[in-house]
Amino acid sequence: MVISHNMSAMNSRFKLKGTENEQAKSSKKLSSGYRINCAADDAAGLTISEKMRFQIRGLNKASKNAQDGISLIQTAEGALHETHSMLQRMRELAVQAANDTNTDEDRDALKAEIDQLVSQIDQVAQTTQFNGMNLLDGTWTSDGMNAIKKELVYAVSRTDRNGNQDAQGQLFTLHAMNGLNEGKQVSLQDVFDAQETGLNIIYQEIEDDFTTTQTGAGAATSSGYDVLKDTLKTEIVPQAVKSIINTFQDTFGYLSGSSIGIGLQLSNSASSSTLASVRVGYSYYSDKTMVTDMLTYSLNVNIGHLNMDAAGNLTADSRRALETTIVHEMMHAMMDEALTSGMVGVKDGKLDSSNRFPKWFIEGMAQTAAGGCSNDNDWVNGGLGLNASSTEEIISKVVKSSKNSLSSGSTASQYGTGYLACMYLGYLVNGAAGTDAASVAKGLDSLMNQMKQGKSLNEIVKDSTPYDGLADFQRKFGDAASAHFIHELLAATGSTGNGALVTGSYLTNDLLPDAAHNTNLFQLDTTNTTIKNTYPAGVGVFADGGSGGFSGPKDGGIPRGGLNLQVGSLEGQYIRVFIERMDAAALGISMLSVEDHDRAGETIALVDEAIDIVYRQRSSLGAYQNRLEHTISNLDNSAENTQSAESRIRDTDMADEMVAYSRSNILMQAGQAMLAQANRSADGILQLLG
Repeated sequence: MVISHNMSAMNSRFKLKGTENEQAKSSKKLSSGYRINCAADDAAGLTISEKMRFQIRGLNKASKNAQDGISLIQTAEGALHETHSMLQRMRELAVQAANDTNTDEDRDALKAEIDQLVSQIDQVAQTTQFNGMNLLDGTWTSDGMNAIKKELVYAVSRTDRNGNQDAQGQLFTLHAMNGLNEGKQVSLQDVFDAQETGLNIIYQEIEDDFTTTQTGAGAATSSGYDVLKDTLKTEIVPQAVKSIINTFQDTFGYLSGSSIGIGLQLSNSASSSTLASVRVGYSYYSDKTMVTDMLTYSLNVNIGHLNMDAAGNLTADSRRALETTIVHEMMHAMMDEALTSGMVGVKDGKLDSSNRFPKWFIEGMAQTAAGGCSNDNDWVNGGLGLNASSTEEIISKVVKSSKNSLSSGSTASQYGTGYLACMYLGYLVNGAAGTDAASVAKGLDSLMNQMKQGKSLNEIVKDSTPYDGLADFQRKFGDAASAHFIHELLAATGSTGNGALVTGSYLTNDLLPDAAHNTNLFQLDTTNTTIKNTYPAGVGVFADGGSGGFSGPKDGGIPRGGLNLQVGSLEGQYIRVFIERMDAAALGISMLSVEDHDRAGETIALVDEAIDIVYRQRSSLGAYQNRLEHTISNLDNSAENTQSAESRIRDTDMADEMVAYSRSNILMQAGQAMLAQANRSADGILQLLG
């Protein structure tokens, strides 16, 4: 007998170990309930089931989103139910007031109740909220927040609906166009009838800039208005235009000999935080085709934020603040002129908001001219809380935060982070040659000049920076490289500088010379509030490039305005909900009268129209709710079936696994017995030796 190796025992032990492993796996599957506990159990099955799992969780969350959407819609619809009831009561009162058996006192009493109901309709529109969001104030209309516009309708053919041959250039006015036609001078039917007889229509849209300056209210004197107008016309505006051209010569230099007018409008509103704003007007046909040879410009200055002496001379602080804001606004105007397609949003000759520059770029570029750290326009220190002592780690954290990132859309991100991002783009486009004002300005001048030639911002970022296009830049801004640049920029600006490029030095706070300068470019007209600029034949203001940010539709092609309900587990699976503005002005009932039979009859008609608007909105909300309910059913069904499929892949078949466990258990006992027998085989050797 051979005793050097107990082969039978070794074989038994080998088989026993295999049985132990199988039993351990079965035990793990039975105790966890999963057939796949690690990738080694089923690599392909794990991959498939994990994909199903994220789909299931997304579907479940989308279903909850849809349920939240229904709750929002029910809140809005409930409020409109009350509005409907109040309108019915107003109609009832108007019908009563139309009866001439009423005395003047009776009608006054009826009018008093109508006025209270109008006020309550306004209150419902202003206070109806869901999760802190207003629902009926125009925030979620098809045109975006509070989008009540003034549109001008021009006749461009020679024949109107009555056969008149002199209709060309005739102006029809539709006030407050938002689908509600409040204050319209001609009815929509008039417009439709006119189109049937060959009358073409042009709509003109006026767009206001956001507030740019945070200053205290001042005192204005009427005797000083002429002096202020003259100061703006001969000094501040032309000096701002001159400084911008000198800073960005390649982009705007071609305009220096142009004759472009801009109107002036003085307002007095201490309650508004806006010191000045520029408006650009552009015209388009009803099919969104742009009118290519006309823009209008208007400069609004709010004297409620200016301090002047009795003669109308600005105090030093007010002049400095006004100059800073005018530089910001005139940078907008000059970009509107040179990069019109991207500023307005035009693609293939038609109005297309998806082709507009990002808001942070539009405002950030104006900030680069005027300075993002100015005492009168401080969105870096005051808005973001960053200064010369901020570390790169703090800078990165601040600009990448959800409220300040380029994609957040907040005011601080547009004016503060947008300024820093544009300065960084200028630095990169100039080959990272330096953080000084001249180097950054040279890069931004090159960037805008390339856009003027038709290159998109997305392409420039991809070709001239380390980032893979605009979306990548927006997502990563605040990384180590950009945080280092911002740190260097703030150090160069210091605690008293403004970071403006038009002065060539970040440290200067006085942006413009206090001297007269003559120029035809954006020459201020102090008599007219809006100046229409026409262009020579063959020159189209939308033909000079200035493409918007992305090569394709921005934000996945999501249309402007409305409220997105994410009702799918993947990008782009959303339902767009539109809720029109529902206050008294939007319903056309803000100015009702029942003082006599005729006025009461007009009120009945106006209330009928308002009721029609409300019930159509309620009907629309009901349709949204029905759609969401069907969506929830589909989502729940998909989640259930996908869960069933994932279960077949991932979960343990308890019956089969219990059979395997019992088999392993029996083999385990048999293996242990055989190992014991093999170990006792050496007893025969001992007996021979014995």
